[in-house]
Amino acid sequence: MASANTVVGGRGHGARAPGGLIAALALATFVGMLGAASYSPFLPVMAAAVGTSVPLLGQLPAASMLLAALLGLVVGPLADAYGYRRTLIVGLLAVAASTFGTGLAPTFVALLATILIGSIGRAAILPVALTVAGTRFAGDARRRAIGFAQAGVSCAPLVGIPLLTTIAQAADWRAAFVALAILGVGVVPLVWWAVGRDAAPAASPARLRPGGVLAAYAPLVRHRPTLGLIGATLLGNAALWTVLSYIGAFYVERHGFGIQQVGLATIPPGVALVAGSLAVGGRLGGVPLRPLVTGARAIAALLLGSALAFPLPVGLVIALLALNAGLMGVTLVATTLLLTTESPAGRATTLTLNGSANSLGIALGGTLGGLLLALGDYPALGLGALALAGASAALVWWSRARTLPAPVPASPPVTG
Repeated sequence: MASANTVVGGRGHGARAPGGLIAALALATFVGMLGAASYSPFLPVMAAAVGTSVPLLGQLPAASMLLAALLGLVVGPLADAYGYRRTLIVGLLAVAASTFGTGLAPTFVALLATILIGSIGRAAILPVALTVAGTRFAGDARRRAIGFAQAGVSCAPLVGIPLLTTIAQAADWRAAFVALAILGVGVVPLVWWAVGRDAAPAASPARLRPGGVLAAYAPLVRHRPTLGLIGATLLGNAALWTVLSYIGAFYVERHGFGIQQVGLATIPPGVALVAGSLAVGGRLGGVPLRPLVTGARAIAALLLGSALAFPLPVGLVIALLALNAGLMGVTLVATTLLLTTESPAGRATTLTLNGSANSLGIALGGTLGGLLLALGDYPALGLGALALAGASAALVWWSRARTLPAPVPASPPVTG
């Protein structure tokens, strides 16, 4: 059912034109994702600047994602009580404060504090933006809006990482993070204007009590199709970020790349990620989605694992990661569409729980990646990613809804 703010080819209550809303959501998710992904290319120089090792420094973004996973559990009720627009604004300002502080941090402890601030943005921006897209639009327009919101995430490695590494090449890595903070603050007025005022709150602040928060998730506890998709999000992101947390260091240490070359190496995967996201927003979104997600995750597992498990030329590594990224773009949008249509719980509740699984997966991936890197070097990262990504594909298929055959009526008793 369309809400008071639903946009179906026109303007919703309190919102601007649909094109402006989609652009604002895409920019918000772009900033949110870039704030999370911006550390990988700079880990070697950041570690040298604060006097620590790359594996240890790589645990800071992982810790931030773990905190974001916990914060995400209350983001849905917060957004319902205080509005989607306010929640998005708070998330954007948290990313800006975090990246600005990162650019100034002189020590490892200072980096830890500033990176943890970004957890608020990582918990809020993407799930709430997807909730707005799923609530303010209906039908084919909803599929396109979700596709473009997810494309904002996909554009972060395509446009944002090369831009940040170019700034770092011209100045230094600290200037790159300050520039990202300025961008985050600049997006705030656009989001405020485009999202517009929310409808009457669906929940009062009283719902933020622990019992009320837990009650919001109760319908999901026994719904295997939704839990399977959320579990696959956790495992799939753990697999992906086992590799992505250290891919910049891999290019530097194994192939002699400079910072700008690391940024350029993210362009092919970024293009593929955007293409995959937009493809599901178009005609590909009309095919059965669960088999699509299962197949895409299975093939992506082989590509991701092979990229680091074998001593391949760097061009082939980039090509494998690009193909993997395209399939992941398909998976991200298709999973969101499935969650918005299959879940028995509220849309914001479901997507924020999936966002928490996303953040927890990234945290686990960063932690596991550091452990595997210390114990078995880069091939171990590839094998670990292959196992986790393969398990995510299996979980999507195992958790599908099963239609049981109708029971055969019992024969009437035979009387004598």
